[in-house]
Amino acid sequence: MYCGAPIRDPHKRACKPCLEKLSPETKKRLIAFEARESTRMSLAGDFFSFFRDRPGAFIVAVFVCAFVLPKLLFRFPYDAPSVISQGFSTYGDACFRKKRCLVIYVAPWCGACRGDVSFVNELHERLKSNLNVGFKVVIGIDELPNLQEFARKYSARTHLDTDGAIRGALNIRSFPSFFWVTDEGKITKHPRGNYVLLPGKTQSESYIEAFFADERELF
Repeated sequence: MYCGAPIRDPHKRACKPCLEKLSPETKKRLIAFEARESTRMSLAGDFFSFFRDRPGAFIVAVFVCAFVLPKLLFRFPYDAPSVISQGFSTYGDACFRKKRCLVIYVAPWCGACRGDVSFVNELHERLKSNLNVGFKVVIGIDELPNLQEFARKYSARTHLDTDGAIRGALNIRSFPSFFWVTDEGKITKHPRGNYVLLPGKTQSESYIEAFFADERELF
């Protein structure tokens, strides 16, 4: 009976009595297996020997793997200022000719986004007549039919981020995300989090008071 030594330990060759008991086809497969293992071990040894003898190359390789490679693999081919600011110069866009724009990024599958629909609509009602502040809801990270269906829930003008351009430019990692953007595409605030509902004020008024007190003249 075949002992299976190469299967249990690739560094051990099958013993001679076992080889004699094997069929020609099995011997052929075993020889191919051992050749592959020998090549693999040889390549691994050459790899470690190369860096052992060249510490400078090892440092460069670590730097590339830690800093350069992730940016190449996970970068988005979009320039943040141009992608975000293009709405300020696009006729019909919610941010067209505004000094600032409140951009809210949501996703249809996000429970918090669905729960914030009424608040976002209230905020839009307060800002829609403002000559200084634009208001845009961006919906992404889902199939097109789901994006279109979710867009109907908002009273504000929506933008469907089907290609992920805005998500990449804003480096969005959580939902919903709020951004206070200038006409040059610069993000000056990231207004999200808890705020206190002020006495005698609506939810949207309390939100504006909490995050934009230093730019009250815009409102």
